[in-house]
Amino acid sequence: MNRFKLFKTIFLAITFAIGSQLGSSQTLIAGWDFQTTSNGGTAVDYAPNTPNVLVANFGVGTLFLDGSNGSSSWIKTIPGNEISAYSGCYLNAGPGFSTYTGGAAALGVLCGTNGSANGKHMVFKFSMTGKSRLIVNYIMQRSPTGFTSQTWDYSTDGITWTGSQTFTDLPLWSLGLVTLDTIKGLANAETAYLRMSPSGASEATNYNKMDNIQFNAYSSLSTGSGIVTPLSNVNISVSNGMIRFNANAGRQLEIYNAGGQILINKLTIEGLNTIPLTAKGLVIIKVDSWISKVIL
Repeated sequence: MNRFKLFKTIFLAITFAIGSQLGSSQTLIAGWDFQTTSNGGTAVDYAPNTPNVLVANFGVGTLFLDGSNGSSSWIKTIPGNEISAYSGCYLNAGPGFSTYTGGAAALGVLCGTNGSANGKHMVFKFSMTGKSRLIVNYIMQRSPTGFTSQTWDYSTDGITWTGSQTFTDLPLWSLGLVTLDTIKGLANAETAYLRMSPSGASEATNYNKMDNIQFNAYSSLSTGSGIVTPLSNVNISVSNGMIRFNANAGRQLEIYNAGGQILINKLTIEGLNTIPLTAKGLVIIKVDSWISKVIL
C-alpha cells in the first residue's frame, strides 16, 4: 500500500470512529426510582423517616438533602416536614426500574411551615468522566399550592454554579414528564453536581412529587473537546495556531488534516504538550487509540 492510500485508510478509519461515537446512544449514568435497593440504592420512606441522602437506585450517584455538597438541610420531622414519600408512577421508568406505584414509591418536597422550603437546594452528585451532553428527565406532579417553579444549576465543585434552566409550567395534579435542555458544561467532569431549587409554594403540606429520575449522557469522545484515557484526562485547548494538552510521556501522537494527510507524528512529552499548526479547518488528533477533533 502506498503512503497516500495508507493516509487515506487511516483518515477514513478515524472519521468512521468519530462518526460512530457521534451516533452512539446515550447511556444511564444514574437513576432514582426511590424503591430498588438490590443495587445498593436507597428507598424513600414517609416522614419523619425520610432519608436525606439517597444513593442512586441504578448507576452511580447520590442525591443530597442534608446540607452537604451544596445542598440545603431539608426538615423531615413532623409537623413542618419538607420531604416525605408519595405513591409512585410507571412513566419514564428506565430498564430495571420498579413500576410499582403503591406505598412509598416517589420523593416529595413540601412547602414546610411558613414556606420554609422555598429556595432550598437539593443536589445530585455524580461523575461525567468519559461522558458529555447530559440529559436529565423525570416525572413530576404539583399540588395546587405546591412549588410553582424549579430552577436547575450545575457545577464541577459544588461551590460555583452555572444556571441551566427554570421550569414554571409544572404539571398540576396530573403526572408529567420534565426534560432539561442538554447540559454540555459538565463534559468529562470527574465530579459533577446538579442542583434543583423549588420556589413559589404557599401552603405547608403542598408539594412537588418526583419519580423515575434519569441522568443519561453520551461518550465524551464525540464532543471534540478532549480525550479521556484510562491514565489521564487529556483536555485539548486551541489558541493562536497552537494545540495544547497534558499527557503522559511516550504516547503516540498523530494529527491529520481533513484530507487525511498526516501533519504530526511523534511521541508525547510528560506534562504540557504544545503543538504549533498552520493548518486551518478540521484537524483530527489521535493519542494512542483515543481520538478527538478540533476546528482551527
